[in-house]
Amino acid sequence: MEVIISAWSIISAPMALSMKLIKNHACFCSLIEKLLPKLHSEGTYEDLIKALSDIYRWEIQFIHARVEFNRCCLKPSQTYRELMAEHRDSTKMSRYVCPNSSYQCSLVDENIRDVIIIRSPHRDFQAALLQKKAPTFEQALSIAEVMVITSRTINVIENEEPVLQVNKLDPKDSPNG
Repeated sequence: MEVIISAWSIISAPMALSMKLIKNHACFCSLIEKLLPKLHSEGTYEDLIKALSDIYRWEIQFIHARVEFNRCCLKPSQTYRELMAEHRDSTKMSRYVCPNSSYQCSLVDENIRDVIIIRSPHRDFQAALLQKKAPTFEQALSIAEVMVITSRTINVIENEEPVLQVNKLDPKDSPNG
């Protein structure tokens, strides 16, 4: 209704604000009605404040959880599997999982995959995944692990220390030479 009224400019801005406040008031009143049975109608003002704080604290926590989720990045000694586990822990409060379990709708794996690709310090890994049309979570994890193992192997080969020879016979010093 609010969209139709504002789209057709039927009411003025102050009237629209009043309608929005009334709608918010109605939502708040229905919330209070739901809380009162839980407060046993003998609840105090402090009980009501605590119940409302508990409800609205969740809103702040899920925003904070999403910020923390998006800040996660690969630490120097961390594997991609450990990073993905860390991301999965931070999604518990971020509402990426649909509360209705019958839908089986989850954005967790897709969001973890996207954040891993975006925040990866390995440009080869990013390029490999961006070349795929729609990489799955498992493909991203597999490619990440292969890239890390390959880069570590290359580093070992390139930084190989020279082999020290002990007790080598010099051909000039041999009695036959």
